[in-house]
Amino acid sequence: RNILVGEVDVVKIADFGLAKYLQGGRLMVDRESQFPIKWTAPEAATKKEYTHKSDVWSFGILLYELITHGSNPYPGMSNNEALQAVLKGYRMPKPNDCHELYYQIMYSCWQEDPNNRPTFETLYMRFDEFMIQAEPSYRET
Repeated sequence: RNILVGEVDVVKIADFGLAKYLQGGRLMVDRESQFPIKWTAPEAATKKEYTHKSDVWSFGILLYELITHGSNPYPGMSNNEALQAVLKGYRMPKPNDCHELYYQIMYSCWQEDPNNRPTFETLYMRFDEFMIQAEPSYRET
């Protein structure tokens, strides 16, 4: 869904029309817009403001989809049930066969306070560390 794979397997994550305009570093979405609730950070879903930190939340949901081979997030919950659960502090549990370090990275994306979420630069470094620990031959390739 919104993931583009280009030449030499370069992957880009796209938005496809959700963005309306950038104002002071924040993306505003008009009230009539429909957006993917289960992928949307709580502050974005309730205040309709999007920042790089809300993108980090959505990236965490993408990580969940990847590790579960494309399963929908918040299984068994409607959009509204998922949003209400998240607003009350619920976070998806570690999927079966998910490496603990991978889950820690994913979970860090879902911090309630957006300022406590990692930056994408930090995520890059954490995945590099994860690959070294999870796959000893990673550095050699």
